[in-house]
Amino acid sequence: MKVTITNNATKVAADLDAAARRQIPFATAVTLTRVSQDAKAELRSGLRGYFTIRSGWVSRGIVHEPARKSTWPIAAVVATRDGFMARQAEGGLKRAATGKKLGLPVDVRSPLSMLTPRSKWPGALLRRKRQAYFLMNVKKGKLAGRQAVFRRTGPGKTGLSLQYVLRDSIKVKGLWPFHQIVEATVARTYDWRFGQELAKALATKR
Repeated sequence: MKVTITNNATKVAADLDAAARRQIPFATAVTLTRVSQDAKAELRSGLRGYFTIRSGWVSRGIVHEPARKSTWPIAAVVATRDGFMARQAEGGLKRAATGKKLGLPVDVRSPLSMLTPRSKWPGALLRRKRQAYFLMNVKKGKLAGRQAVFRRTGPGKTGLSLQYVLRDSIKVKGLWPFHQIVEATVARTYDWRFGQELAKALATKR
């Protein structure tokens, strides 16, 4: 998922003399690159307002592509490389691979801020020979009838702890305002950055 940031360089050029117009492509490319960096920084810094972040790799998946003055239209790009984060912005259905299930963690992750290691994924738990993990349908409540991974707990292993609920697909709500954050950043920073970069270009033109 990405947002492309373009400009109104043609309109601006009409109000400038020939010397200034020659500097517009360079100033525009630098401005768009800086604005895309601003938007990337805003997206990264705001992640914890929407999600429980357990490592830095989600933030590193938010990237920008610089603008080039030799291309038309001149444009920079802000994007997330991760499909699961795109679903957090746009919503959609996450489906399990053929023959598999998606595991929704319930009591397996402690504390919530920790990553769930592979050794605690559903398949890994069920393969443990000396651990009391097993598959069973939930008997009551909102999850009744859902297949789940349970663990026997307590003295004599008579208690049950729900570890994962298994599903074929999960509906993801679009909760992350990716596009709105980029658009707001562009609206806030583009004009003054363009004025700054154009002034620099004019001051150093040959």
